[in-house]
Amino acid sequence: MNAVVDTWGRFVIHGAWQAAVVAVVALALVRLGRRWPAPIRYGLLLVALAKFALPPVLSSPTSLFSHWGPTAVTVEEPAIRVKGQVVEKASRKPIAGASIGLQYGNRGQQHEHVVSNDDGQFTAYVLPGEVRFSMVGTPLGFMETEDSRRKSDSARFFVSDEDKDFSLPTLEVERYEIISGRLLDVHDQPVANMRVTGPPRSRSFTDGTGAFQIAVPLGCDLTKLDVFVDSVGMPATRAEVVGTNPLVLRWEGR
Repeated sequence: MNAVVDTWGRFVIHGAWQAAVVAVVALALVRLGRRWPAPIRYGLLLVALAKFALPPVLSSPTSLFSHWGPTAVTVEEPAIRVKGQVVEKASRKPIAGASIGLQYGNRGQQHEHVVSNDDGQFTAYVLPGEVRFSMVGTPLGFMETEDSRRKSDSARFFVSDEDKDFSLPTLEVERYEIISGRLLDVHDQPVANMRVTGPPRSRSFTDGTGAFQIAVPLGCDLTKLDVFVDSVGMPATRAEVVGTNPLVLRWEGR
């Protein structure tokens, strides 16, 4: 799609300047030939009008603009099959309905989204070269594990044109639960309007009482929970877990 848009844009640009050059030349000739018969002058204007209507691709290889017009672009069709699987971390059971995003092609400009099937497997067709992938959506009740997210976000894979099938690393998800908590400052006063981020990518804003809700892996040890707090124009800093039932965080950010 990006290649088509790029090609069309080049046609529009080249068509516009070529037509403008023809129009200027035609108007100059009409002005200089004021004494010429009217059919000749009208004919010159019609030539300029025709250039506006005709795209530059119709110029012949020996025409005036043949060396300055856009060249034909061949859009390669994806040819290499890449495949992977999504499983639940604890049971290793396949997970259906997970959405996977892939980037490939020149500078990752081509994108594709696929969904895992009942066997947890997903398949896509890409061009040879660098391929990146990540989980962009999970089935209800599941979240991607922190290890899986780091593995896919930072990894780049090179697919050779000699590969027929290329296997990507397995992605993992785990069940989660929603827990409530409060954010306090060092004086045990509630901190309002701050963003609380838990693992992985679960975010919530505190209300006027410092209360918030975040998603955490089911049955995880809350005392070892990595939670960060930030706001607009303020870098994220870690909050200390000082209570687990309910979850209470102490933050020294301000």
